[in-house]
Order: sequence, then structure tokens, then C-alpha cells
Amino acid sequence: MGISLSVWNIISGFLNWENVPEFSTSDASHSPTFDQGNLESLRMHLCNVKPPGGSGEFINILLFGLVGAGKSATINTFLSALDPSGKTMNCVPTGNNPDSLTPKLKSYKSNSLKFWDTAGWNALQDAEKTKKILVMILEGRVPNGTNLKDFNPDSDGAKNPVVPENVIHAVAFIFNTFSMDNLSLITMQQFQNLKTLVTEKNICRFVIGTNCDNLGISESDYHHIYEFKRLQEKFEKLSEQTGMEKRIMFTVSNQWKGETIEKTQCVLALYALKNMVENLSQDRRMAKHAPPEFSKMEAIHQLSINQDKLESLRKHLCNVKPPSGCGDFINILLFGLMGVGKSATINTFLSALDPNGKTMNCVPTGENPDSLTPKLKSYKSNSLKFWDTAGWNALQDAEKTKKILMMILEGRVPNGTNLENFNPSSADAQNPVIPENVIHAVIFIFNTFTMDNITLATMKKFHDLQTLVAANYVYRIVVGTNIDRLGISESDYHHVYECKQLQEKFANLSESTGMEQRTMFAASNQWKGDTIEETQCFLALYILENMVRNVDQYFTATE
Repeated sequence: MGISLSVWNIISGFLNWENVPEFSTSDASHSPTFDQGNLESLRMHLCNVKPPGGSGEFINILLFGLVGAGKSATINTFLSALDPSGKTMNCVPTGNNPDSLTPKLKSYKSNSLKFWDTAGWNALQDAEKTKKILVMILEGRVPNGTNLKDFNPDSDGAKNPVVPENVIHAVAFIFNTFSMDNLSLITMQQFQNLKTLVTEKNICRFVIGTNCDNLGISESDYHHIYEFKRLQEKFEKLSEQTGMEKRIMFTVSNQWKGETIEKTQCVLALYALKNMVENLSQDRRMAKHAPPEFSKMEAIHQLSINQDKLESLRKHLCNVKPPSGCGDFINILLFGLMGVGKSATINTFLSALDPNGKTMNCVPTGENPDSLTPKLKSYKSNSLKFWDTAGWNALQDAEKTKKILMMILEGRVPNGTNLENFNPSSADAQNPVIPENVIHAVIFIFNTFTMDNITLATMKKFHDLQTLVAANYVYRIVVGTNIDRLGISESDYHHVYECKQLQEKFANLSESTGMEQRTMFAASNQWKGDTIEETQCFLALYILENMVRNVDQYFTATE
């Protein structure tokens, strides 16, 4: 006796229930409309869009990502979607074509949009070379057609002038959605450094996830792809790791059938481009800001900087005695997201404490491959010991991060431990307390330029970590780095706390975390020359003096 079709469908659906995609409308970050009228409207808008003032004849969009992430295929999808007939384009050689393996910088135009294809950023292997080349591409100083593998950004011949029509206005970071969960910690740290570099150039940036077909979503479901829970989770995780908002994350499908691009694929591509162009125009308007405003009345700290006070502060800190119960050192842990400037801040502290103000590079920073190793390491200056550690979003597992932080605070993680491989729940990890490693103060590091873009989920995790530190009666403060990007010049460092933009950022952070503004400070890690500048030095010493004084009060109060 045969099985009826309806019964068979029920049985097969039951057997494959794990493969049925789940959808959630409430968590969707975008909701594009997929009718023919909207498609034509999007296409017409993008084909007639005018570059923002000062952009020149074209809007230059750089596609940047790992080898094989789908950069070239995405450009082909954009060109196909922009074609009036939706004709599938193969202008850009893809991974199946030997020509795609040549790491050249090449551009492809459609009306006023110009897409720039380049080598995978891991193809050049040398992280420092990659950063220098990226800066030159962003500035329009790498000629179209340049083979980046043979290009030396440090040679005299590479000092190319700016070509205005090649200056990049937006960067689309391309990720393969299917494999993005498997990116290593080192790869994510390198991406964070590159993303920060783009951010600091005030260039509009986006994420485009490719290969969505391999997530188990069918072509018939493309019209509500942003409601797909698996994609939502991947974008949520990427947002936590990178600090990029989910609203600037999009997805496209580069899988074609036939000679014309499918309608929903076309809308996905045009929707991503429309958002990119609109945000670029907004960013351009915001970039034309006035010089920073200052308000002395609302300053949370009052500075009076002169050479005598600087020397007095340095002498005090170099001779300070740890409170009773601290041992030989006051242990200060620097804790923050990847790439916010933890290591650079330790170098600034060490430079400021040096009797001659000599700039120190004891701690490998983001530009040094050694800085990518997520080890717990300490650096001493007299009775102050600074502890550097992995970015707290690097370990991905929030519960593991909390357990490791607790063990570090208690002095139960040996100096030099690689935290990526450390399992705090294993029997081998139940280390005894090492008294000289017990943490007495924690500095939470934030990049002041990008701190407004931290997601709600990331801020919630920070709040949990900050609460854990508070519950252990460990003194804690916030140090904001990268103040130079707020438009505060070196000559204005002496009244940095009067900068209204910084005041607003600290007020928002205080509201989000419950930490008082009086425990928030600013530092500059940008050096020139062999000695640290006087006001930079004073800012660093001022932070340390406040911390040491309050650690002493904490110990007195808890005795």
C-alpha cells in the first residue's frame, strides 16, 4: 500500500525539522519591500544619484575583506542589479577565474557609483604593510590597476599624489556569513585594527554578508531574509566583536541562475546600496562640524598644568608606597574591548613615569603582531604594576570572560597565561592565589571616538563585568583614549575636560553603566619624537595620582 503525498510531506518535514529556518520579525534590523514597483524605484534612484558635495564625479566604494569572502562576486551582483534589464554581469573575475587571483586594485563603474575591488586583506600577510596600503587606497594615492602584492608603500616611488577621483568615500567590509563564526581571534583583532583605521578617517563603513544561501534559507525566502534568526545571531555576534552597529549590516546573494538577476536578489543588492549612499550623505554633512566647544562650568576635572606640578606628580608617583595589605606593588588591570588602546595606554603611563619622559614602547600595540597574542602580562614602574590582557570581547564566551576576570582579580591567573586557551572551569585551572598578583584597581578603557557606536548588548556585558569588579571591592575608573579624534588639538589638552563633546560622551557612559563621571578620565596616546609631550604626560600622571589616592582610601575603608 503506497503512502499518500500529503502523509509523505508530513513525514519528510518531520525528518528534516532541524533544517527548517526560524524567523523573527521583531528582531529584524531591516525590512525592505520586494515588489516590482520598489525594485524599479530603487534602481532609478541609484542610477540617478548625485555624489554629495565635495565627492567629485563618483561615489567611490571600496570592497574589503578576506580572500574568498565574495568581494568580486558582490561587485558583479551590484552591477547586475543596477543594469536596467537586470542582466547578470561577470565584469569582475571571480574565484573560479585565474585572473581573480591577481591582487590588483581595480575599479568598475555604474553611472555615478564606482566599486573598487582589491586583494583579500590577509593576502599580503604583512599586517603593517596592509594598513599602510589601505590608508593610501583610502586617500586615493594608489593608481587604478596597481598590483598590491608587489607594491611597497614605503618606497620613494610609492609616494604618489592624491588622485581626487580615486578618494574612497565608503568601505563595505565583506564577510562570508556561512564561515564568519570560525574567524580566529588574531584575524578579528587585525580586522578591528583596519576597521578603526577606516573609522578614524571619517569614512562611511558597512558590513555585507555573502553566501546567505548556505545558511539554509531558500531563494523563495529572500524577501524576509532579515527576519531569519540564524542571520540575526551572526550579525549580533559580529556586532559584539567589532562594535559595528547591526543597522549597517546587510546581506546579498551572489548565486545566479540564467541571464537575468532574480528580483529578490536584485532588491537585496539595491537596498544595501541605497542605505550606503544615504548614510554617506549624512556622514558628509556631519563631517563639516565646527571646532570643539568648551564649557568650564561642566568640567568634571580641573587641570592646572605647569612644569613644577608635573615634576611634583611624577616624584610623588615614583615614591608612592602601596597601602598596607597591597604587598610590594599596586596592581592595576587595564580592561576593554579589542583595539581601544589598552596596551598603548600602558606605554603612555610608563613614558609619563620615566624621569626624562622618554617614550616607551615596552608593550606591543595593535601595529605589532605580538600584540595579537591574548596573554595576561604585567609591566612595572617603581611600585606600580600595570596588567595588560586580551580584549574582553575576544574570548566570545561571556560566561568564560566573567570567570577569567574573577580569577585575574583574585590573583589566580599566572603572569604570561594565554587566555584564549585558558579554561577557568578545568581542574588544572584552580590555581592558588598569588598575593603579588591580586588586582587593586581596574581601568576600563574606551575609545572616545567610537564609544557612541557600542551596541546595547555589548554595553550590557560591560555593565555585568563592571558590577563584578565593584562586588569585589576593587577600585575602578574609566579612561577614554583617542581624544585627538574629537577635534581637540594638542594645544587644547590642558582644558580637555572642558570639551563639551567629551562631557556628553562621559555623561552618556555614566548613564549607561552607573559609573560616576568623576571616575572618568582622558588620555592621549599619540606621540611625536623621543619624549612625551608635557600636557600628555600631565594627563597620564593626573589619572594615576587620582587612582593611587583612591586605592589608598579604599583599603583604609575596608580594613
